[in-house]
Amino acid sequence: TVRVNTEVDVGKVCIGKEHRSRLYARMNTGAGVPITCHVWGDSTAATAANGGGYAGDANSPAQLLPRLARARGLKNRLQVFNHAIGGTSWYQAATNPVPPLSVLGPSTDWFIFKYGINDVSRGLVQFAADVDASLSAIRSATYGDPTSLTITIIGPNSTYDATTGRNATWHEKARNVLMAAARKHSCVYFDAYTITQDSRLAASAWLDDPYSNGNGIHPLYSAQNWIWGAMFDE
Repeated sequence: TVRVNTEVDVGKVCIGKEHRSRLYARMNTGAGVPITCHVWGDSTAATAANGGGYAGDANSPAQLLPRLARARGLKNRLQVFNHAIGGTSWYQAATNPVPPLSVLGPSTDWFIFKYGINDVSRGLVQFAADVDASLSAIRSATYGDPTSLTITIIGPNSTYDATTGRNATWHEKARNVLMAAARKHSCVYFDAYTITQDSRLAASAWLDDPYSNGNGIHPLYSAQNWIWGAMFDE
């Protein structure tokens, strides 16, 4: 029996570090072997061509993560493929699992998911079901087991958008769903909300102001580097 909502997780920014064996195994093969990483997510991870790019494409995962890897002394080349699309959620990841599963293989090491700001429209119960369905499909696939694939879930960054319900009330609930799912499916969970919790004054500072009303949604340059940099440090 595994208690997926264990109280030992309370107050932590990152849990499930014990489930990164695939990354360590790849590093131990030598610096000449690249680490292959695939990223899925919403507009906070997507490029401009795919409905994102609010911090500039140079600060989207495919370009940002290799820089972070070099800065932190990773010997292996980090090869990142960004599949994030603006407006999407865990619902798309759950109902259309073929793209993630199609890239699974002996040379794929790392999946990163960053959804959550659009999932509020699904409601908490369906959100939890979407997350579980997507991760279940991956873990049951060939090369999707924890020793063959490291999965990192990055929770949604803090947003201040009460008109759509994308505010602290949602994030406080969503983080518990994602932590439990990470425990159940042997994933790493990094809580981007916790490190950017108060976003009431963030619009036009470290979040954009898409509606010109002081409601911030998408991380700008500084916040994008905070979030992905802190995830990499963990």
